[in-house]
Amino acid sequence: TSRFLAMGGAFGALGGDLSVLNANPAGIAMYRRSELSFTPSLYTRKTTSDYYDNSKSDVSYILNFSNLGFVLTSRKKESERSSGWVSTHFAINYNKMNNLRSRVLIQGKNPGSSLLDTYLPGIQGSDPSDIYSSDPYGAGLAWNTYLINPVDTIDTTTYVNMVPYGGAGQQKSIFTRGAISETVFSFGANYDDRLYFGGTIGLSKIKYSEESTYEEIDTEDTIPDFRSFALKEELFTTGSGVNFKLEIGRAHV
Repeated sequence: TSRFLAMGGAFGALGGDLSVLNANPAGIAMYRRSELSFTPSLYTRKTTSDYYDNSKSDVSYILNFSNLGFVLTSRKKESERSSGWVSTHFAINYNKMNNLRSRVLIQGKNPGSSLLDTYLPGIQGSDPSDIYSSDPYGAGLAWNTYLINPVDTIDTTTYVNMVPYGGAGQQKSIFTRGAISETVFSFGANYDDRLYFGGTIGLSKIKYSEESTYEEIDTEDTIPDFRSFALKEELFTTGSGVNFKLEIGRAHV
């Protein structure tokens, strides 16, 4: 919640805030009335890269929400407190713990090497028919697109690449999305304004995706028989978990 963020997260011992349920479930018993909470958020994220004396930066603005939930409070009147129980509470809350969205751009001219150089050591001496099966997403892709070739028709097991001495412009863009979040179901009770009980079942989730594009381009037309190539990669990861928290707090008067 905005209240939790404004306090720098220092709410573990205070209670009375939906964000606390993720760490201190007994804090729900501090509520005196029901509450609905919704917290919109605006993230500003800046990335900067330096590559061969070339600087690039990117600024992104992300409008989202970090909290959504409600707590139902049933509080007894003083005349009804013969048993000592003051109130009971139930809450459902969603908290976004981390926003994983970002953009990065790296760009510069490499005077001495190419990505293709990294593929050669692993395939030297190999039969051409084995290149793709041994490294299908690296040297295999370069082999199938003629970016790696044998030295000549006689020596077919020694290989060179199409950018042997560097000199190409290189750039890579990386775009990530996703979040780490938790949905909690909490129950609590207040006994005589001295003991506070709380329990929480949390459903944690992570969702992350990354798309990157790496390119080499002969911007000055100085590399024979080569214009450009691009390598695109995608990564998608999800995970989930369940946790349970139980806590008893005591008020000091």
